[in-house]
Amino acid sequence: MPDRAQAVVLYFKTKKQALEAEKLLKSGKSWEEVARRFGQFNAKPKVYYRDPKDPIGTLIFVEGAPKKGETFVADFGGKYALVYVLKYQKGGPLPYEEVKNYVKLVLKRQKLREAEEKELKKLWKEFNVKLENLECIKGA
Repeated sequence: MPDRAQAVVLYFKTKKQALEAEKLLKSGKSWEEVARRFGQFNAKPKVYYRDPKDPIGTLIFVEGAPKKGETFVADFGGKYALVYVLKYQKGGPLPYEEVKNYVKLVLKRQKLREAEEKELKKLWKEFNVKLENLECIKGA
């Protein structure tokens, strides 16, 4: 599992608003209070990874491992983002005990899919089903 950080991102139209919100966070206000104050009721924590395709993830990890409570203000072409880091987790292999239920679920789905494909092939043979014109389902 790669390094990851849980963070909240608040978006603003002006840099002044973003900096004001950052100041409130640094003064000890919770991110929920700050989000409400600026009318951002849909803000919620999300997990970000060190991914060059994700500008927020890149921003969080640009200087190495982020610290809880760290804030960043970034300009995204006239739209300002305030990133507030809630938690950082170092990457590495996960213990089997943490992932065993997920592994079981994946294996169960795989076995069901294989059984489904086998049954479909049997039925297609039995009822002489042939797929000829697949153009009609290409865009689906």
